[in-house]
Amino acid sequence: TGPGLLRQFSVFLKRSLVQQYRDIGLLTFLALTVMASLFICFIFRSYIYTPSIPEVCQAITIPELKQACLLPLGREQLLGFSFMSTVALALFSGISSLKIFGPERTVFWREQSTGTSTLMYFLGKFIASIPANAFLPFVFMGIAYALGAPPTDFWPMYGCALAVQFIALGMGLVVSIIAPPEVSTMGIIVVMVINLMFSGGDPTLVAFNEMNSSLVGYIPYTSFMRYALEALYIINITPYRQRFNDFIENIDSGMLTMLNYKMSDLTFCVVVLVVWAVVANIVSFFVLLFWNRKKRI
Repeated sequence: TGPGLLRQFSVFLKRSLVQQYRDIGLLTFLALTVMASLFICFIFRSYIYTPSIPEVCQAITIPELKQACLLPLGREQLLGFSFMSTVALALFSGISSLKIFGPERTVFWREQSTGTSTLMYFLGKFIASIPANAFLPFVFMGIAYALGAPPTDFWPMYGCALAVQFIALGMGLVVSIIAPPEVSTMGIIVVMVINLMFSGGDPTLVAFNEMNSSLVGYIPYTSFMRYALEALYIINITPYRQRFNDFIENIDSGMLTMLNYKMSDLTFCVVVLVVWAVVANIVSFFVLLFWNRKKRI
């Protein structure tokens, strides 16, 4: 009889940790994460998010000017920070996750044909990757928080970034199992670009709803970036909402209405992101379990 399940898990976990320790690629992604955060902070480092005065806007008779007056100052920078942060984290996580299963597919098939537990292999590899995947978004948001000095708390921003990290991790695992190594990088980039196209940043959710086809308006709700972008935006706007309490209705009816966001949707968006992360990684396990079973005989 072969080694027990716990023994297998221990072997795979230790082997994966050793591989990560020896892999210089992890340092490369850490450096890229630092650079991306620095560049994003440089672009969006200084902005003043200030709501307009409703009484002044109501006196404007031209509809287009009145709508522009109701929008707060600094809105593009705040949305841009949320947008670029989500994209950067998703791309780095998706691409880095390709190295977890991809290079070992042939080795795994050979070991699995001898009775190795697929579940123990998956858990060993996945758990070994958790520290790095928790650390990278921490570094990214830590730099953004230190240099950008947003008025919001750090941990909600980190929690949202962590969810994006693990969603992209699950997607990258699926791509690395299905696609050949030579095209897997392009595959995960395409997946992220599709999610980006329907994130609701530009075009906005309102613009999607106004398109001719009624079905197009529902497509953004299949993109995890749509929920990450709204969650990050609401997290960052909340302190300003509290600061400008007298203009609360203006903030809600201005920029948020244009984006089709609601302050009350934050909890819903966070729950959806958590569900996305769990489902994406569970799906990756079943893909590992059933994909190319004939090659394991």
